Amino acid sequence: MTVQASDPRSGWFRFLHHETPLEWSDNVDERLAYIQKEKPPHEVGGRLAAIIRIPDDAVPLALREAWRACEEARQAYGEAWRAGEEAWRACEEAGRAYEEAERAREEAWRAYNTIDFVLQFGPLPEGVTWNGKELIFASA
Repeated sequence: MTVQASDPRSGWFRFLHHETPLEWSDNVDERLAYIQKEKPPHEVGGRLAAIIRIPDDAVPLALREAWRACEEARQAYGEAWRAGEEAWRACEEAGRAYEEAERAREEAWRAYNTIDFVLQFGPLPEGVTWNGKELIFASA
């Protein structure tokens, strides 16, 4: 493809890829450079000659609108994905904080969940005893 200085770098192009007759490119120069660098030498001339910029108004409106809607949805998906990754990191951090708090709570629970600690606030009522596991109530 002969690219002139006045040609836009983005738009609709024919055969940017050999299996796709029409597609959009944000920067055709990237594709041209890739072809020149990566494709077999015997294919380069033919590939470049097959690429032609298609005027936007020649592309059916339905295709242009569908392409634009798809691109907007792709961008929204990317933004949502990034937000999801950030939320996941926040969730992992919160989970670690929760686990740490849970360990501290368990340590405090073991330290203060003793009969000696609670009896300092007063004796058990008459007829009620602690057997080391649970309260035992005298029969009536």
